[in-house]
Amino acid sequence: MTDIPRRSRLDQNTPAELAIRGAMLAVEQAGGSPALTEAVTLLAQAKDAVADHVEGVERKPKALAGLPVSGYQPQSEAKVALVNEFKADEERLLRKVDALGLPTVLASIGDDIAKVPAYDQRWLNIARTHFQEGFMALNRAVFQPSRIALPEDDGEAN
Repeated sequence: MTDIPRRSRLDQNTPAELAIRGAMLAVEQAGGSPALTEAVTLLAQAKDAVADHVEGVERKPKALAGLPVSGYQPQSEAKVALVNEFKADEERLLRKVDALGLPTVLASIGDDIAKVPAYDQRWLNIARTHFQEGFMALNRAVFQPSRIALPEDDGEAN
């Protein structure tokens, strides 16, 4: 019997652990820079997470530091991931709205013919604003920022 942990023995690593190890070695061979060091560190964390899963080790979700903005609290990785998904959804939607501002049609304006937007730009801007407000509300629903105390609140009854 050996005292070497399973995760440290290559002959007992899963294919996923070996793949991450291979990625770490490839990044290490790419040279040296702060970005590559960070990449290796993140890959090592991923390998540890896979090993914890294989070994049945329960991982406690890390609470990420709150934004450096008053009223924002530390957030779980799950909440941050969810809001990041919403941000990607928002970006996809806004790009579709932006694309609607590009097509033009020929229109007669008096005696002249000119290219004009194919869609009503005012309503596109209203839609864009409402989409942004909706996603902001959705993100606030997840992060739940609180109201803050102000310096002038000292000594006042609440």
